[in-house]
Amino acid sequence: LFPLEGLHPEARAKADAVWCSQDRAKAWEGLMMQGIVPTGVQKCETPVSRNIALAEKLGITGTPTLISGDGRKMAGARSADQLSSWLNAGLDTKAAQAPGQNATK
Repeated sequence: LFPLEGLHPEARAKADAVWCSQDRAKAWEGLMMQGIVPTGVQKCETPVSRNIALAEKLGITGTPTLISGDGRKMAGARSADQLSSWLNAGLDTKAAQAPGQNATK
């Protein structure tokens, strides 16, 4: 969970409520699909502060943001074709850098 409080002032409270719900998946679906904020949820320890700190460290300012194994970042919603191209570019780079690809025995 990575609440964007600058855009959504109640995002942190909603994220905490979802995380602390007995059925997180159901709470998340209710919030995202129907706008139902979980109520009657007991406070619990959440990873939200840790997620925000990591995002700041990595320069992530919004969602969605993808980070590849080779360190490339792609921020913002993208089409399936754009995602595929981005993923394939990483495979091409990895293959080009792999030692011994053209070596003979």
